[in-house]
Amino acid sequence: MVRKTVAAGLLFLIFACTEQEKRNAKSEVADTETTTQNDDIANEAREWLVKNSTNYFATEELGSLDSFMQKMTTAEYYEYKTDATNVDLEIDGSLTETQFHEKWKNKFDTSKAGIGTGFLISGQDWDKIEFEKCDLISTTEKGFLFDVILKDETFQSKCPSKILVVHLGDGYKIADVIGEH
Repeated sequence: MVRKTVAAGLLFLIFACTEQEKRNAKSEVADTETTTQNDDIANEAREWLVKNSTNYFATEELGSLDSFMQKMTTAEYYEYKTDATNVDLEIDGSLTETQFHEKWKNKFDTSKAGIGTGFLISGQDWDKIEFEKCDLISTTEKGFLFDVILKDETFQSKCPSKILVVHLGDGYKIADVIGEH
């Protein structure tokens, strides 16, 4: 009787281990599929960023740059960057630097806003902007953070930044640019 109980216990243990191995194998396959899907989405976000940024800087009609920027960015980032660009200018709605920091300090790292600088690059003038680097740093619940270096050979300039790209209902948008100065 004891032998039958031990044998039954061993069979149960073997069966349980086999089932656990099957569950582990299924979990590994699911994890691999999820990772592949995340990589595909990150690559799609990267391609969107490169294409739209390149098109932005290739735009020949300077008057349309503001509307192009507005289409590429979240509404909140657009307002934030517009405020940063216009700090201390003598135009309607411009803020002092103190007012700017006070207004945005709870939503953005205002020390990295690029106050008084252009969108995505530190200069106001450029010839041909190209991506030297656009590497995914991390994927978060907020979106995809890319390590970017934009360069302009003519002006011998490089503009490193971190760009957060999010996916909204109407596609990808830039939600933050850190270090554009």
